[in-house]
Amino acid sequence: MSRSVLFDTETTGFEPLTGDRVIEIAAIELENDLPTGNTFYALLDPERDIPADSTRIHAITNAHVEGKPKFAEVADEMLAFFGESRWSRIMRRSISASSRRSCSASAARPWTRRG
Repeated sequence: MSRSVLFDTETTGFEPLTGDRVIEIAAIELENDLPTGNTFYALLDPERDIPADSTRIHAITNAHVEGKPKFAEVADEMLAFFGESRWSRIMRRSISASSRRSCSASAARPWTRRG
């Protein structure tokens, strides 16, 4: 049996090093290329304004993400959905690097704690 996950993201822009963030993640699980019915979805507060140019592309506004969880709050659930795949390992490294840039407190990065 072959498991795969298809996913799509929406962001505030294309430059994570200058502050752009993920604002939506949607994923579906496939077994042998057929949908299983298992899905993951999160609309996220990017902790910054969504530029008008980005909203014109995906139609997600600041009002849509107000009060939504932050990426760090859904990271563990998302990684569990992706499972132990190459993609999951890459995401763990990316999340860790992103958190170092956007957070100074390790408490905001629960996936990096040991124990």
